[in-house]
Amino acid sequence: YAVVMQPEFGWSTAIFATAFSAQQAASGLLGPFQGWLLQRFGPQRIIRVGLVVFAIGLVMLSQVHGLALFFAAVLIAAFGASLGGFLSTNTTTVNWFIRHRSMALALIQVGISAGGLIAPVIAWSLTMYGWRFTAMASAVLVLAIGLPLTRIIRNRPEDIGLTPDGDKVGDQQILNEKPQTEFGAREALRTRAFWFISLGHALALTVVSAVLAHLVLYLTQEKGFSLALGASMVAVLTASTVVGQISGGLLGYRVEKRLIAIAAMFGHSGALCMLVFGGSLPWIIAFAILHGLSWGLRAPIMQALRADYFGRHSFGQVLGLASPLITSGMVAGPLIVGLLADKSGSFQPGFLVVASLAALGSIFFIFTYPP
Repeated sequence: YAVVMQPEFGWSTAIFATAFSAQQAASGLLGPFQGWLLQRFGPQRIIRVGLVVFAIGLVMLSQVHGLALFFAAVLIAAFGASLGGFLSTNTTTVNWFIRHRSMALALIQVGISAGGLIAPVIAWSLTMYGWRFTAMASAVLVLAIGLPLTRIIRNRPEDIGLTPDGDKVGDQQILNEKPQTEFGAREALRTRAFWFISLGHALALTVVSAVLAHLVLYLTQEKGFSLALGASMVAVLTASTVVGQISGGLLGYRVEKRLIAIAAMFGHSGALCMLVFGGSLPWIIAFAILHGLSWGLRAPIMQALRADYFGRHSFGQVLGLASPLITSGMVAGPLIVGLLADKSGSFQPGFLVVASLAALGSIFFIFTYPP
């Protein structure tokens, strides 16, 4: 959207970076309240409300003629996407699985990543029909596809007479399992693990958000590639993320999750160095593959690690309380790259800064242990 809106309105790169960061900040600040809402009303109602609010934000985006309405649309869409998306779906998944949690969370992340696979379709629609039509059509699809799917969502298996992982009540496998420690939200806040996981997660997301906000602009404006090729790189990145997510789900059974997170942080950092210092198309493809694999490996592991450490009873509130800190990374990444790009005329200095932050973030996972 930024690629086609920027020449029409003449807004700077920093404005779009600020809008992206404001979107992430809004979602993060909503987190603690959303965690309480999920505990109080269950995910089905919250996701339905979120999808409607998200669609309203997209409709508003299609009517933008100035900065005020643009930022209002971005923020409303962010609130809706947050209520209907990540925190709500992950909380539900954690409630339904214990032994198969890593793979279940990985498959949920695959669903989220599938959205990135339609980037070439979005680019085609933006080019052929314009950004206003594309935003309005997206709003219709959100409601037509999303709302019917909410009928199958339930908060916990116990609510409908089932047990986690599909086991039968009294199954010998359940009896042989070690009871899981359950932390309340306030108890979790008093542990070092809560803060170290959140800080490491935040630094990882500085890279993720910086790439989401600026990759296509970098490839088209600074490297001279076409919008279609930029969108194709998003698709390559997303496909690699899906492979990483499935791999993370499988490895989560066999390898200490903390070690997977450490390796992924170095992968993020190394991938951005490829993007900056490589320059040619093969290096850009290598960046997209490595960054996607690192993102995919790390994403489900973050939630599985929290659930392993703090239990599932208050998981929504624990993740919700971590959201403002986690989201600080989503906010900082686009701003760092956008502001340095406006000042230096290149996206590269900002990319190198967030690559350094990702490497630094590995330290928090190195020293994270079960509370």
